[in-house]
Amino acid sequence: LALAYEQLGQFPQAITASKQVVDWLTELDDCESLSLVYNNLAASYVHNEQLELAKELLGKGLAAAEACQIPRIVAQSYNHWGEYYHKIGDQQTAVESFQKALVSLVPDFKASDWQNVPTLEQLRFSHSQVDALVYLSDHANSLVQLALTEEDENLLQAALQSYYRADAL
Repeated sequence: LALAYEQLGQFPQAITASKQVVDWLTELDDCESLSLVYNNLAASYVHNEQLELAKELLGKGLAAAEACQIPRIVAQSYNHWGEYYHKIGDQQTAVESFQKALVSLVPDFKASDWQNVPTLEQLRFSHSQVDALVYLSDHANSLVQLALTEEDENLLQAALQSYYRADAL
């Protein structure tokens, strides 16, 4: 229900629905579902401009995802951190967070710097190509914002590389 509200852009309702599930999942000791709920609740807080609450839940979501050791959920956690940093205007940390999402999602991808993106071969073996597409797009969008702030054409080239890779995927 919370995800449906979030998809409809009804973030206050998504927050209410998610809060109701947290206690229940904690009692069940379901770290996978709990990390997903924390992540989605944090994303709703980001969209609803409740950034302190978002930051707190992003930490809980990442900790739960890492405890579960499920790469797709760890990647989602880092992507939500990127959205948080993008929202507060810290584009470099947003780019780094989106890159961590890609590193978590794509086996054998080791980023040498925060402008690198996985090869198409690596992306074919990702835990979720749909998620990889989203994370590449988010990575590129933050690189564009950073390039505009720093007036750095190399960052625009890196963003273009992310867009090309997402398009090829």
